[in-house]
Amino acid sequence: MKNKILPLCLVLFTLVNISCKKEKEPAVIGKWISLSNYTEENSSFTWKSTNGFSQIITFNPDARFNTFIDIPTGGGTYSYDKIAAKIDLHYEADYFGTTPGTVTYKIDVLTNTRLVVSSFSSSGNLQFKTEYVRLD
Repeated sequence: MKNKILPLCLVLFTLVNISCKKEKEPAVIGKWISLSNYTEENSSFTWKSTNGFSQIITFNPDARFNTFIDIPTGGGTYSYDKIAAKIDLHYEADYFGTTPGTVTYKIDVLTNTRLVVSSFSSSGNLQFKTEYVRLD
């Protein structure tokens, strides 16, 4: 009897362990490059390629970020709120002329390879969206 219980327990343990494993959720941490922007033109929004004027943004595990478009364009700390689907970028003053301040983006899409963020005015109107792909 004992010989039959042990294999049964091992099978049950394996089934529970496999079914309880969760997929790793995509993380914002990493290096991203913009591919396209969704902006208003002639009273309608359209996606347009960045055509070589891509922004690179790096989110580090220590909650720091930096941006780059041909030259460094700012950095500071960030706070990512997964439940609210938003990220706050807290820019710090630097020798490139960055003015301190906070910019908030709504996260529309976050997968292991793609990130789409939206920017809204203080009155709640969409200003633009930017699509990024992961570089690392």
